[in-house]
Amino acid sequence: KYDILLIADEVQCGFGRTGRFFAVEHWDVVPDILVMAKGMASGFPLSGLAAPLALMEKWIPGSHGGTYGG
Repeated sequence: KYDILLIADEVQCGFGRTGRFFAVEHWDVVPDILVMAKGMASGFPLSGLAAPLALMEKWIPGSHGGTYGG
């Protein structure tokens, strides 16, 4: 309706801690981008991002960064 992206930041939530695997599942929405980290690797520095291929193909390689760089 408004042509904006919905990004669900699941980094602090942890998997399953709200009663659903992702906290965003408590609402009737599907995020365009879902980011996750911390709980997915039991303390090891790992993060993830889930998005449709059509959206990811618009991402310019090397244009992203993270907090795990040291």
